[in-house]
Amino acid sequence: TTTATIGGTTITVGPKTTATHDLYVQKSASTYDAQYVQDGKIHYTITAYTTVGTEDTVDITDKLTGSNISYDTDSFVVRGPDGNVVGKSKYTLYFADSSASILYLPKLDAGQEYTVTYTATPNWSATTDTTISASNTVEAKSGSDDAWNGTSTTLSLLSKSGYYDYNSKTIKWTVKVNSAHANLNGYILSDVIT
Repeated sequence: TTTATIGGTTITVGPKTTATHDLYVQKSASTYDAQYVQDGKIHYTITAYTTVGTEDTVDITDKLTGSNISYDTDSFVVRGPDGNVVGKSKYTLYFADSSASILYLPKLDAGQEYTVTYTATPNWSATTDTTISASNTVEAKSGSDDAWNGTSTTLSLLSKSGYYDYNSKTIKWTVKVNSAHANLNGYILSDVIT
């Protein structure tokens, strides 16, 4: 520690303090990949990680907001620092008010992480809209450390775009139907040019 007086003000400079614990969280959603084509679900991934180690056990709370979408409660998988599935006896998982909480995951050491994957299913039969939007936030806590992140996803049954082609002097239209891979039994598509 060094002390100096400059113009009547005393300044003390000491050694740099370093964090003894930290926690960060990331969140992503995958919709139009090969999995979504097969199962029609949104695939979410949460990563809670630390650079110097966590202060205590790790709690992860995920909140899904948006109408006509719900958690697939049996799809949650937690992987530990070694990449292996963490046994359900090592944590508590519960659901309440459009949220999922994973509590009491064992403390992480420096450079370690937990990865949580799960799916959510859009309910197309409960809406007359051609889109379903889902906002999703996640909070990770350990002792006094608190981290937040989120993602938004929009699924669409129908989209249309167009442009004027100067060479052929025509308008080129593209209509995409059912990129959300919903059951369209009974739907009728009409495209009227006026």
